[in-house]
Amino acid sequence: MREDRDYPGSLQRLFPGHPARHLLCNHVDRDASGKVEKKVTTLHRGALPRDYNKHLDPKSRDGAGALGVIPGFPENDGETTRWFVQFLALDFDRLQMTDVMPLIAILEEYRVYVYLDQGTTGRGVHPYVFLSDLLPQGEAHEALATIADLSKQLGLSYPEFMPSSASGPGKGIFLPYRGAAEDGFGANPLIDPVGGEQIPLDEVEGEIYRTDAGDLKVFVESLGSTETASQVFNLIDHNAVHNPVDISTYAGAQKAWNAEIARLEPVWAVGRRQNLTLGATAYGISLGIGADRIKEDIGTLERTSFNPEVKDRLRAVELTIGKYVKGQRIGWRKF
Repeated sequence: MREDRDYPGSLQRLFPGHPARHLLCNHVDRDASGKVEKKVTTLHRGALPRDYNKHLDPKSRDGAGALGVIPGFPENDGETTRWFVQFLALDFDRLQMTDVMPLIAILEEYRVYVYLDQGTTGRGVHPYVFLSDLLPQGEAHEALATIADLSKQLGLSYPEFMPSSASGPGKGIFLPYRGAAEDGFGANPLIDPVGGEQIPLDEVEGEIYRTDAGDLKVFVESLGSTETASQVFNLIDHNAVHNPVDISTYAGAQKAWNAEIARLEPVWAVGRRQNLTLGATAYGISLGIGADRIKEDIGTLERTSFNPEVKDRLRAVELTIGKYVKGQRIGWRKF
């Protein structure tokens, strides 16, 4: 464990669990066909710092020693017990990351921010949503059921999800960053689907966007109505050509950028602005537009919008430009 990094604390703050039980992977069996089976024990006590340490130990990279937590935890006011969660998790057992991108695209339209990992056995994909505040478990369960229904309508498999019930402990999920003590990444770090890069554990608390309960509620109310997932999905123009102009010269690139900003102005609406910011920044970079110009124009779009969040939009621009400077991918789909 690197002494200058509080890896266990970061992991525990990101994935708090039930105070009276947790999961432990004791052994992983792999047969000749590649089938994987985990030997799992449920321990009837909450996960302690030493359990997070064991999960991060390099010896757990093969799966043994991996920690699983149950998202729901109770609060008792003396008369009643209410259950809350701070993160949501889904488990697509046989899908790849690229398979869930249409689902993520719709969620981000509602400012429901998703992060992924490959799962503790290297198969399937786990999407996570981290919440800005405690959320009643019943509301979290309703949101997950809505996401699962949306997945099915998009032609994906119906996932398991946690919390798996509206109250009570329910099922648990094994955590990412297995064996990350050596380098902060481990066998299965979280991945930002927008940029496509792995997020090291010592940076994850500053890198992730947490989802507000209000935005999650808007998503549930919209997708839980008569509007189908396919109708919502069709609202996202995934294949549109931005501006069919010659961009082989700087003047042409400027013209294309100006046309793009004009196109964005009428659609710069609540629930879309973060996604549009990321896409517009990536597009501007691809044209060769300078960082200051990109920030200036996106800042103007945000300032003239309803309930502006200029600081958040400019931070998204800066992060995207920073990823580009580091040589990291900044566009996992067409905007």
